[in-house]
Amino acid sequence: MKALGWLLFIAVLVIWGFSAYLKDHNPSGGRSSGQIEAEIGQPIDYLPIETGRTFSYKIEVGDVQPLQYRVVVWPEGSHGTVQSSRSLFVAAMAHTNKPQQKTFSLRLRVKGPAVKQGPLSAPIGVELAVDKDDLGIYRDVKKVFWTGGDHDGFVAHELITFDANSFDAPSRGGGWGGWGSYRTEDGYSLRISFFGEKPGVVMAMGEEPKDHLLFKGIETAPGLDVPALYFVRTVDPSPREKDSSDEVSWLNKGFQEYLYFVKGRGLVYLRQEVEGKTSMTWTMVDSSK
Repeated sequence: MKALGWLLFIAVLVIWGFSAYLKDHNPSGGRSSGQIEAEIGQPIDYLPIETGRTFSYKIEVGDVQPLQYRVVVWPEGSHGTVQSSRSLFVAAMAHTNKPQQKTFSLRLRVKGPAVKQGPLSAPIGVELAVDKDDLGIYRDVKKVFWTGGDHDGFVAHELITFDANSFDAPSRGGGWGGWGSYRTEDGYSLRISFFGEKPGVVMAMGEEPKDHLLFKGIETAPGLDVPALYFVRTVDPSPREKDSSDEVSWLNKGFQEYLYFVKGRGLVYLRQEVEGKTSMTWTMVDSSK
């Protein structure tokens, strides 16, 4: 599969305009569409990227193990290898010699503008520093970027890169790991963070995607009396759903994430569920310049 083709392919199941939605939708009643639009703003307002701004989260692990899913592209010229990755968080696992840790901190900081974001050159781009990551959300990541641009409407992405000769990189000889691979291009993973459309729009990336993002509409952010863009991310279960004992492997299960973005603050709340049980929540505790 061509790596660049995977990166640029975006499946949009329904196309509507964000501005048209605001004109039809009145989340507070009694106000004009112009007043509502001024309060809600435009999608770009939900991607605060001033240099020096920090985003701090309290992450709480639920009664079941949280999961992580990424699609990583390892380029090689005009082609490359596409690798699906499903993982658990080691820091959240129970250990025999100590109690299971349930609360973690994550702090991101905008380092500054990035004209080039890995293999991309999006019109809006910044690089972020990971100042604290107790759980390991960005474990083994080389760089983190946020990008924004128009694809028949505003779309924000998170792009992360991995060192060309990291342990997980496929070698040019067909094996795995850094020895003998001699790669010159870093791997990358691109994911849609949010977008501006009407409720019911679903976006996904790649051929036969497993990760779909649905815009549900404008809702009140949990714990905050402010309107938020509300999205639901669904990651399908792996086809390799059962292990050798014919039991479903937790690692290969599908999951949902419920995300709320607030104007001028970005992502303020995330809740992940596996089989209807909360696996983790992210709550923003600070978003300062």
